[in-house]
Amino acid sequence: MDDQEDIFNFAKDEYEMNESHDQVIGSTKNRKGFLFFKRNGKPVPVTFVKVDGVDGKDAASRAELIFFTTYGVSDEVVLRPQRPMFIKQKHFAKIPDDIEMRKGVWCICYDRFEPLKHWTEKVQSDEIVQYDDKVKLPIRTPDDCLQDFWRISIRNLIHCVRRIHDKAGLFHGGLHKRSNFVFVNKKLKVINIEGSLAGLSPPEQDERKKKDIMDLRKMLRGRLVSYSNRKFKNFDFS
Repeated sequence: MDDQEDIFNFAKDEYEMNESHDQVIGSTKNRKGFLFFKRNGKPVPVTFVKVDGVDGKDAASRAELIFFTTYGVSDEVVLRPQRPMFIKQKHFAKIPDDIEMRKGVWCICYDRFEPLKHWTEKVQSDEIVQYDDKVKLPIRTPDDCLQDFWRISIRNLIHCVRRIHDKAGLFHGGLHKRSNFVFVNKKLKVINIEGSLAGLSPPEQDERKKKDIMDLRKMLRGRLVSYSNRKFKNFDFS
């Protein structure tokens, strides 16, 4: 399936043949695809975020935890997931049995987004044609101030993390990773909230909160780039 039309046709055909499941997925290697619901049959553009097992917790348990934790946060800066899913490739019998998609992977299904990580990689690419994004670039204005998009986005992220801590009683635990930040409708949002402050002592809660803020600061200062005078350079949010 090399293009979006192939994805659509694959999902549509599977949907028409499937009599027992509510949704059918067509997905590519970049985890983009469509979700079908039998109640209306309309395709919903989505992105599938793979979940691995870590620290003795299996992928299925983590996917369920991330889904319910993230879905439970009502905040405009948090992208709420559609559902957790176990995905297997049913077609193409010639694919070896040990390939990941034949064995199956656990994913969290979100509304279609552009990952921050992919965006920064495009910005830093050496392609002849410069990456063009007038909403987000340049990051700094000619007088060396933050462009409005980034100034507002950073402020919203900081407030969002505080609300996750104080209102939801949660912590993120992965804000140092660009993979947990995405663009949706020209807004920067957070995905994959996993930690709960419940059951932790006050000092432990404070430590988790502090780490989230420091991780966010580290990601913003060290992982983003600016575009200036046709050159890419490290960007400092200080």
